[in-house]
Amino acid sequence: MAFLFSPHAVFFSVIVWHLNLVDVSAGTALTLQNLRLVEDVRFTDVLPRNDTFYLDSLDDDRITMCALKCVTRLPYCSAILYNGGQGTCKLLKSHLNESLVDRTSVKKGWKLFINDKACDDQWVPFNGHCYLFDQTKATMEDAEVNGGFRSLEECINSLGYTTSSPECDQQNAHVVEIGTSEENTWILENFLLPFSYMYPEPCGRACWSWIGYSDRQEEGVFAWVHNNHTTWENWYPGEPNDFGSHQDCATISPPIGLWYDHGCSDHLTFTCEKNM
Repeated sequence: MAFLFSPHAVFFSVIVWHLNLVDVSAGTALTLQNLRLVEDVRFTDVLPRNDTFYLDSLDDDRITMCALKCVTRLPYCSAILYNGGQGTCKLLKSHLNESLVDRTSVKKGWKLFINDKACDDQWVPFNGHCYLFDQTKATMEDAEVNGGFRSLEECINSLGYTTSSPECDQQNAHVVEIGTSEENTWILENFLLPFSYMYPEPCGRACWSWIGYSDRQEEGVFAWVHNNHTTWENWYPGEPNDFGSHQDCATISPPIGLWYDHGCSDHLTFTCEKNM
């Protein structure tokens, strides 16, 4: 049985708006052109801990103008934060979850509206891509097939989200390919840290997770299957070291998101990624 981690099971009371000035009330939604923004009432009066997840900020503006700005930044705009008292709007690259916000600091007046159709059910949006973290531990060979995935059973979220998912390769997905420090941090904070907190003690290699980076084609030359334009890396000092002459696949590890080379036949979690 595969276990899918999805931090975004949300329940809403929805009222549809049109393009005019209205009061922002709990559980409302704003529909503009091909964009629907639904209020996620779990994240009222809080802000992200990491401001790198902001796409843009607008001051002295109405929420309708904020939503229009989000439309112009699709598919990268996944949500908006709006403060009616300040007339301030922030466009977000991602939805929020408990691991991404600071509950110790109350930020009065902020409301979160998410693009609930940005990705398929269970997939999580970030900066124009959709991601699915699977707690099933598989070898890299089992996780990949021609740049996609295979052998994923019908997925059930261990936190109670009980929708099944077809195999990832049938959805044009591939093992996550990390191109920036920002994306690396988001993968860490959105998936790997919450997964590691499920262990009573530091989980070490049990919490390492595959990324789609390897030197299986040419020893010593790590490459992505799809993202051939990025040169950003985040190796732990001294890595990759090809210990034992059989470590050809890369992993990302909590708590700070450094990369290690690892034997491809080990069983680890993994994340799949696809375009919106």
